[in-house]
Amino acid sequence: MLLNNNRLIVTFIIVFSLLNPLLNGAEKRPISKYWLEMFILNSDLIIKGEIIAIEARLMDANLVYQSRINHDMVVTELTIQIEKVIAGEYEGDTIKAILKEGELNGRKSMRADHALLNPKEGESIIIALGYNIYGNNLYILHHRNAFFKIEGDSLLPYEKESFLDVSNPLEVIEAKAEERQFNNMYRAADLICLGFVKEIYFPTQLSAQFKVGIKEIFKGPTDLFELTVDGSNIRWVFKEGETDYQVLLFLQKDKDVYKTVAGINGYYTVENNKLIRIRHAPLRTNLTDLKSQFNIWKALKK
Repeated sequence: MLLNNNRLIVTFIIVFSLLNPLLNGAEKRPISKYWLEMFILNSDLIIKGEIIAIEARLMDANLVYQSRINHDMVVTELTIQIEKVIAGEYEGDTIKAILKEGELNGRKSMRADHALLNPKEGESIIIALGYNIYGNNLYILHHRNAFFKIEGDSLLPYEKESFLDVSNPLEVIEAKAEERQFNNMYRAADLICLGFVKEIYFPTQLSAQFKVGIKEIFKGPTDLFELTVDGSNIRWVFKEGETDYQVLLFLQKDKDVYKTVAGINGYYTVENNKLIRIRHAPLRTNLTDLKSQFNIWKALKK
């Protein structure tokens, strides 16, 4: 029996060393400027601040993964003192952020081929968060590669298997975050309209198109009543067969097709005057307020 247990231990060590890139001597993976910009565009919130508390606790996996997983899991909850909301909308001086991994009383939740993220209280950070519709205003780390410790002008990924291959990351983050601001999207858009999604197509695995019946136009050609938009850059927000919901679109013309401005930030569902980002993160800015801003920017020719 002891011999069998020893064999199991040796087998585990060999398998773990093969899976873990750091133990196996593999080089760290670069986080490129492209992926850094994608985190900035696609996350609901980008926060700069200081970690003031850390707690490992159990959480229903349904809340974490928004799927039918019938068990709890260990997560790490960070309380962050906010220095700046770089992108997105949030009210408050502190925010709680959930890491989908952790260790509690000897129990771990983690990816098999990665070391646990290991933030410390008192560290200055930049973190990209996603809003979780099922978690009662729960914000979850957007991606392991979207969580950085600030050291001077440098950003160090908390994911030990990666390094940031960007020479001026703070400037890149600020510049990309500005693209998400409504006034800048208004300036960049060729067409801004309110309408209803009538049909969704998936011509290939990596592409998507959606047809919109136009109700109101705020900028651009006024003789459009229906429009097909290339949604390949935001295809992951669509559900096949789900239509007849209202959307506000910021669109740029690319050759003969329209695409959203600043990726997902050019696409909002509208429910009872509320603007909802990525179909689940509600904004403080509502449609009425934004239409008033459109009129101001139009008058200023912004």
